[in-house]
Amino acid sequence: MRSVCFGIIVFLASSATSAGGAAQQFVSGYGGVSFGMSLADVIGMIPDGNLYFALPEGSRDYLVKNDEPLFGISRSGQTLQYHFGTDGRVDQIEVHVAYENREQLIDTMVSQFGTAYLKRDYGSTETRYWSVDRKTYIGLRMSREPRYGIAEFFVIRSTANQPAAVAK
Repeated sequence: MRSVCFGIIVFLASSATSAGGAAQQFVSGYGGVSFGMSLADVIGMIPDGNLYFALPEGSRDYLVKNDEPLFGISRSGQTLQYHFGTDGRVDQIEVHVAYENREQLIDTMVSQFGTAYLKRDYGSTETRYWSVDRKTYIGLRMSREPRYGIAEFFVIRSTANQPAAVAK
């Protein structure tokens, strides 16, 4: 009996700190783009995007139109943003969602992945993080004010034990 109770406690504790099995779909990437892909490979696969410089210095962002639903939530007229680290490889993917759909996205994330393990406020932005494994994080970033509001789902694959954004 003790071992059964201990097993249940261990399972519940691990569920509280990790997004679990449903989030495993993001470990390798999103939308056919894998973490570690080069800029040339992504542009070759999705040629009609826009390329920007990004931070930290030496990084790039590639923005593409994409209105495929996310978790069944409409994304009409929205975009995907691929972030390339200083090594020129994909290390973060952001899926933009209409601000009006943010509550539905929050509810869906909580129902599929549990409560976020970390919530941070940066100026006018709220960010929530879920851990998939020791190197992959998913999250939501959204404006707190509806005027000029934006919302995005993101997946970060870090080469360290946690991404810089989570460590701050």
